[in-house]
Amino acid sequence: MNSLIIFAVAVLVLVGVVKILKDFWQALFQESTNINKSTLSGYRKRESVMNKSEQAFFYELKKQLPNGYHVFPNMRLADILNAVDGPGFYARNNKLMPRHIDFLICDRYFKPVVAIEVNGSSHHRADRIKIDEEKREIFKDAQLPIEFIDVGTSFEESVAKVKNLLTS
Repeated sequence: MNSLIIFAVAVLVLVGVVKILKDFWQALFQESTNINKSTLSGYRKRESVMNKSEQAFFYELKKQLPNGYHVFPNMRLADILNAVDGPGFYARNNKLMPRHIDFLICDRYFKPVVAIEVNGSSHHRADRIKIDEEKREIFKDAQLPIEFIDVGTSFEESVAKVKNLLTS
């Protein structure tokens, strides 16, 4: 009789451990079974794809750019540049994947002509300075001009400077 009780307790403990492991596995690798998918979402659209400074710069670009040029906001470097095959390819490619620039100007054939970064106060932090320097080097290597525009400067003058790059 005692062995039957011990066996029953062991089975209950084993069932409990299996249930805990199953719940743990689902929590780690699958969608939670508690989420009501019709009322809860894991994503939301942004209020805007640009901050106020970027919007102001965009409107100035649109106003001054000659016909035939296109402006694309928030472009991922991997959509503009290719890492060259060979030793170090994956390291170079991995540098492109998470990085973005604020604007890309392309010609009428959608060939990239100038990349633009609009730098606010966050770009004075050491980590942002390092990232901007990496971008500068990457674009130099790719032979694609990149301009860094500081918030607080005259966007009209900055765009005029960018326009000069279109003809060079």
